[in-house]
Amino acid sequence: MKLMFDTQIYDLVVAQIDMLEKMNDLNRKELIEIYTTHIQRDEILDIPDLVKKERMMLLITKLVPTNGAVYGVSKYGMATYGDGSLSALFSIDDFRPDSKKHTKDALIATTTARDVDVLVTVDARFSKKMKALGRSPLKIKQFESRISRW
Repeated sequence: MKLMFDTQIYDLVVAQIDMLEKMNDLNRKELIEIYTTHIQRDEILDIPDLVKKERMMLLITKLVPTNGAVYGVSKYGMATYGDGSLSALFSIDDFRPDSKKHTKDALIATTTARDVDVLVTVDARFSKKMKALGRSPLKIKQFESRISRW
């Protein structure tokens, strides 16, 4: 199963020692693969708590370019050109409101639509928007329940 976590999920995973170990074990067994973008990675690197940051970086992930790019947010070489709609079900602007807020979430959303089976998030607004665009993200408890069977 290919997964994408919003950054808040990393925090919840590493808060439980057994959860971090389980994620890495499932990854090594190729039962899951956790995809991440420079957006999540950058947010993790900006965490001032060094212990927490180091624990988050212990989670085995696959760094992928964002599906689409937005000037001032995307990193050269870490994003694909365009609005994400060519290889996803929706574009960056389909996700963002007219005010252009939540650009990082929009890039994670289009990348999720292109690359992964399941997005795991605790963000109600993000979840609601993904559902409106035809994707059904999991909440952390749903995700924990699903992987507890493995």
